[in-house]
Amino acid sequence: MQVNLFLYDDFETMDALSLAEIFGFAPDIFHVNYLSLLGDIVNSSHGTKIWTEHLVPEETSGIIVIPGGKGSRRLIQQPEVLKALRQAVDRASFCLSVGSGSVLLAKTGLLFHRNVVLRKPEKNWSRWVSSGVNWISDRKWIDDGKYYSASDVLGNIDMAIDFIASQFDMDLANRIAEHIGYQWDPSKNGEFK
Repeated sequence: MQVNLFLYDDFETMDALSLAEIFGFAPDIFHVNYLSLLGDIVNSSHGTKIWTEHLVPEETSGIIVIPGGKGSRRLIQQPEVLKALRQAVDRASFCLSVGSGSVLLAKTGLLFHRNVVLRKPEKNWSRWVSSGVNWISDRKWIDDGKYYSASDVLGNIDMAIDFIASQFDMDLANRIAEHIGYQWDPSKNGEFK
């Protein structure tokens, strides 16, 4: 299955790369792609440079991941980005978003009447940018149909491992958690500890 990381300048490094590590653990099941609107070198908020391929919405399949980051605030003002992202997410089987990446996704209109985790520091901004979304602030992550959202990096890791357990294989999820040294508790299902 394709795992498409949608990257942009000033994305949050660990929002994306933690999922690259998790899905990359099983290359026989998941193929990780790094995509951006123009297909160029993209800089994370911490200066990590990643060479990306051009996002072609009509060719998107599998999973699309939208990390958070301060660059998302610029993207919500770019109609061509929102249009391409909406088309790509429509075609994907699943969409995983983190922090302000969820706000970016909400701006496309795809999260109308959906439950989405709210990152507390962005409470006012997310509500201002998108209406009609049921923002939830007391969970690390949540799923609503094909849409999964996480509040932060640790919620993101938990969400990805739970996603793999529920959609693919519990044993694989356990092996990934052990490999990265993460103490995963499937009974928590996104609850804050």
